[in-house]
Amino acid sequence: MRRIKALLDFVRTTPANLLVRANAVYAGLNGNPAYTRLPVDLSEFRAEIDGYAAAIAEALDGSKRAFAERKRRGEVVVHMLLKFAHYVEIECNGDLPTFLSSGFQPASTSRTQNGPRLGHYPRRSARLFPAITAGNCWLRLSPCQRRTAMNCAGLR
Repeated sequence: MRRIKALLDFVRTTPANLLVRANAVYAGLNGNPAYTRLPVDLSEFRAEIDGYAAAIAEALDGSKRAFAERKRRGEVVVHMLLKFAHYVEIECNGDLPTFLSSGFQPASTSRTQNGPRLGHYPRRSARLFPAITAGNCWLRLSPCQRRTAMNCAGLR
C-alpha cells in the first residue's frame, strides 16, 4: 500500500489562495462518508474560514491592525488544514480517489534531477603543470588571480 501525501503548499501562499484551498477542503470533507472522525469540528472550521475571509476584506484598507488580524486568522486556518491533511493521509488507506474526494491535492512522489545552473562555473584555483625541462613548471592562473598577482607585483 502506497502512502499518499498531501501537498502542503498552502502553508506559504497568498491569502486568496489559502482561502480557496480552505473552501475546497471544507467542501470535500463536509458529508464525506470516508472521513467521519475529523480532528476538528467542521462547524468550527467553517467559522474560521468565514472569519478569515472577512479579515482579508478588512485588510484591503491597509491598516496594521487589520493585517495582524488577517495573519492571525490565517495561521489558525493553516493549523486546521494541517490537521486535516495528516488525518486524510492516514484515513484514505492509499486510495487516490478517496484522497482526492477530501479536497486536498497529492504531493508529487517523483524526484527531479537538477541540472547545472546556467551561468555557474566552478571556481578554479591555480594549477601546476609540468614543464619540458626538469625542475621547472608552469602555473596557470584564473583571470581574477592574474589581476591580483599583477596588482601585488606592482605591474599594473
